[in-house]
Formats: sequence, structure tokens, C-alpha cells
Amino acid sequence: MPLTRSAAQPRNPLVVAEQIRALYSQLPKSTAGMVAAGLVVIGAMWSQVPHAILLTWFGVIILNQSWRLALYMRYRRNPPAPAEAHRWGRMWTVGAGLSGLIWGSAGVLMFVPGAPDYQAFLIVALFAVTTGALTLIAVHAPSFYAFVLPTILPVIVRTALEAGTVHLFTAAACSLVLITLLAFGRNLNRLLTQSLHTRFDNVELIAELKAQQQVAEAATRAKTQFFAAANHDLRQPLHAMGLFASALAAKPRDPEVDK
Repeated sequence: MPLTRSAAQPRNPLVVAEQIRALYSQLPKSTAGMVAAGLVVIGAMWSQVPHAILLTWFGVIILNQSWRLALYMRYRRNPPAPAEAHRWGRMWTVGAGLSGLIWGSAGVLMFVPGAPDYQAFLIVALFAVTTGALTLIAVHAPSFYAFVLPTILPVIVRTALEAGTVHLFTAAACSLVLITLLAFGRNLNRLLTQSLHTRFDNVELIAELKAQQQVAEAATRAKTQFFAAANHDLRQPLHAMGLFASALAAKPRDPEVDK
């Protein structure tokens, strides 16, 4: 059966539950990636940005990822029923949005005026973080948008506000890349969601075929039992009739009949 619903509104609660399960299963990788990327940014900007800003920014990353890890542990200890998947998805989206705001703040706090090489590094780093997150969170569209938009938009605006035509063109180019990234994420989300629909449709079809097979096997057994019973019930009268016929056939040869 073809799928007609949008990826943002899956019809099957099991699909939503599987999306959320996929999100939480990726959190340890996501946390490790966030911490590693944060250390790289701090190392690159150490000589250009006040250390207090860098350390505070990294500390906020650690705090955000810590409560998300705690949420992940709760999820692992007691996996929710499919009906509760939306609530766990909203909590994940909040965490993704906070991560996006933290990374987006780097696009303003760590933007070094008059240093195009550091500006370029910052832009590349932020796009690298969002691209890396794409494969981890594209399965859940709200979380994807909640992270990508606040991560990239601030650095685009800050670049556009910098004096010079080159910065305007850089901001325009970054905007085009952002649009492409959003479109790719949307298509990937739709593909992943449709694959989940197909998976559960196949599971339902297999279950239905098994049920039909069981009905057919039961009908076959019932038919076999009926014919066995009919054969047994018909054999006795037919056997008796055969004996009676044999007796009648032998009667003309009886000496008493000849008299």
C-alpha cells in the first residue's frame, strides 16, 4: 500500500517510537562529537577570543550534554511505550535546540573582526557540526530543524553585518548552503520515515500471511479429519452389506434350498 502521509506526520505510532529510539541510540556518539568539536574550536580560537568566553562556552556544552546523557540513561533503563514516544521526542528536541543555541552563540562570540581566516574557520566549523549531526538526527525532523537553524543563522547574520562586499557575498553563499542542507535533511527524513513505514507494513503483511496460513492449515486438518471419520463410518455398513451379499450369493448352493 503506498504511503500518502507526510514524513512530518507519520500515521503509525510504531514509526514515531522507532524514530525516537533511533535518536536516543545515537546520543553517546552525538555527545562525543560535540565535545571533540568544542575542543577543536577552543584550540583554534584560543589566541583570538578571551579565555573566559571560550571556557564558559565549553562548560555550557558540557552541562547541556550531561543532562541529555542523564535523559538517555533514563530512556535506556525504562524504554517507553509507543504512546509515550512523542513526549520523549519533545524532550530530545529541546536538547537539540539548546545545543543549536550554544553553537550558534559561537558564531557571534567568537567572530573575530578583521580576521577573515578565523572567520572562515568558524563558518566551516559550524557547518561541519551541522553536517555531522545530519546523519544522526535527520530521522526526527523537529530535532533536525531545532539544531541546524540556531547553529547557522547567527554566523550568517554576523558575517553580513561585517563591513565589505565580500562578507555580504559570503553570507549569501552560506545562506544557499544552509538552504541546501535543510533540503537534504528534509529529503533524508522523508526517505527514512518512508522506509520505517515500509518496514512496519511488511511486518503487518507477514503477520497477516501467517494468520491466513494458519487458517488454511486448520481447514486442511478439518477436511482430513472429516474424510477419515467418513471413511470409518461408511466402511462398517459397506462391510456388513458385503457380508450380506456374500451370504445371499451362497444361498442357492445350500442343499436345503435345492429341496
